[in-house]
Amino acid sequence: AFAAPAEIHKEPEEEDAIALQCIDMMLYFGIPSFVRFLISAASEAYGFLAPRTVQSERCRLQLIKASMLSADWDDSIEQIHELFKTASDRLQEAYVLLGECHYRKATAAGTRTSAAFAPALEAFGDALAFFGEGDSRMGGQLPQTQPARKVGDPVLHLRVASIYYMLAEESGFADAEAMEKAVEHYKRSLELAQTAEAWRNAGICQYRQACLLNRDLDGSDNMRRRQGLLRDALRFFTEANMLDRGRPQVNAWLVTCSVELGMVQVAKQTLRQVLRCRTDLDYASAFELAGVLLRFSDERRAAQGERGVLVLDGRYASEAIALARIALERQDSGQAHLVLAQALAVQGELAAAVEEFCAAVERLDGDTARQDEAMQAGRECARRLVGEPRYAVLLEEAAVAAEAARRGPAPVDEDDALGA
Repeated sequence: AFAAPAEIHKEPEEEDAIALQCIDMMLYFGIPSFVRFLISAASEAYGFLAPRTVQSERCRLQLIKASMLSADWDDSIEQIHELFKTASDRLQEAYVLLGECHYRKATAAGTRTSAAFAPALEAFGDALAFFGEGDSRMGGQLPQTQPARKVGDPVLHLRVASIYYMLAEESGFADAEAMEKAVEHYKRSLELAQTAEAWRNAGICQYRQACLLNRDLDGSDNMRRRQGLLRDALRFFTEANMLDRGRPQVNAWLVTCSVELGMVQVAKQTLRQVLRCRTDLDYASAFELAGVLLRFSDERRAAQGERGVLVLDGRYASEAIALARIALERQDSGQAHLVLAQALAVQGELAAAVEEFCAAVERLDGDTARQDEAMQAGRECARRLVGEPRYAVLLEEAAVAAEAARRGPAPVDEDDALGA
């Protein structure tokens, strides 16, 4: 026979119920130091809580939460493992807290790799393995229906989804299984609570999956699947925008999907909203959107069937220029200078384009392929500037400076140094 729950899970004394509610309120208002004092020192010296209550699962979880509020992740993790050893490891909440500790610890360390978050994913997986509410197996019976297996915390699913997204990102979004799991957990989070974060991240996953597929408009199943993923992403971003109208990042993704689907007027209208909130736009969003707009404004970059339908010379060139300049305001990046130069060239502003190509060549140190791309495009623009040889000279000077930077400082001859 199975052990009774009371034999496994230590319960507090009934007369301590009000005191425990007070401790819960202290945790709610973020006062961890008083929690430790009341459970440990005050209970031992003044009998604030009965010894049985102090050893109960509820009190021990309160002490764990107090350590977490103090951002002492190592102590919290140690307490949870001690709870598993001395009491019971059949506590779903403890696994959720363990996962959160590992997640926050990895985040605080600044290591944004899936390996650093692996312990968190394992703990969250253990929490999700518990039977859901209403599952007939909780009463020791055979399952009558498929268990719901829902945990009533949308943040838990957001955490799991973000780790799977890291896995996919590290593979260049080629890991389809990781992407599908990320989308699954974002959707499970949305079943519990509608949040702009979950809608937006689910949309990003769908968009990244679409980007892995061939872009040709050839009527194939591949094309239809890609268009379906883009429409799903657009719907998710629309839902996110309904819940969060303040951040331009959501609108930036709406623009991206609208451009990919050929919804020109929707894209331009939404772009105006993005540019209206330019002060809140971050570098990554501005740079990626500028690159997308550039690609759909240059027919030389068009895939099969895209020219004249989705891609048209100059269609979004002015908007790409504006966004590339916003990106450069946030970060002086060689990549952003290159996108700005290419957009200016498409727009026909050749002199300004050559200057930006020079800036890109000088700043793309170490990326020889991009430097060569910038040099080739810059020389083409300089050739079109008839009667303006100084632009060709500027470009060659930038190339010489970049080559010198790659070689590094010349070695100093020891004899010459001693003679000096």
